[in-house]
Amino acid sequence: MMDTILNCRKCSLCKTQLPFMDPNSEADIMLVGISAKIKKYKDEIPLDNRTRSGKLVEQMAVTAQRQGFKIYRTNLVKCPPTGEDGKLRYPDEIEIAGCFEHILKEIEIVDPKLIVLLGNIVVKTIQKRWKLMPETDGTTSFLTYKYGGRTFAASFHPSYVLRSAKRTEDYLHDYEQLIISMKERI
Repeated sequence: MMDTILNCRKCSLCKTQLPFMDPNSEADIMLVGISAKIKKYKDEIPLDNRTRSGKLVEQMAVTAQRQGFKIYRTNLVKCPPTGEDGKLRYPDEIEIAGCFEHILKEIEIVDPKLIVLLGNIVVKTIQKRWKLMPETDGTTSFLTYKYGGRTFAASFHPSYVLRSAKRTEDYLHDYEQLIISMKERI
């Protein structure tokens, strides 16, 4: 199935850059970003640690690994949406809808116990399609949802978290608590 995603040509975004994916297909935690970035490195993966947001994602991966979990990194939209100026832009609803079946297939194949939705666009996309209602009260950085036997955690976008050292510290603490609570449930 991953080959199907890598070879997808459903929309015009693939003209800029073909999809790229995390080679790890077994993970306990899936981190879902908005869209692919313009690839700079041959070995780059989604939410790569060579990007600003990817540095926070890497800290999240290390936290998960300390608790004995593996992560899988992906995006709602697999190719980078670019404007006429060649700069990255947010994906539109048609582009998100075109890639949505891919995220469903990734969830099926990777079979994560926890799916962390990074940012408002990702959270709203998933909430709208599955009509999710939060189970937690929002006293931490994460609202959690249950759907299809999985836990989904709504998260701030990494770029927002990284605007303050204190916010980053609190976020990573809350993330670790989320991971620990997940560990206790399985």
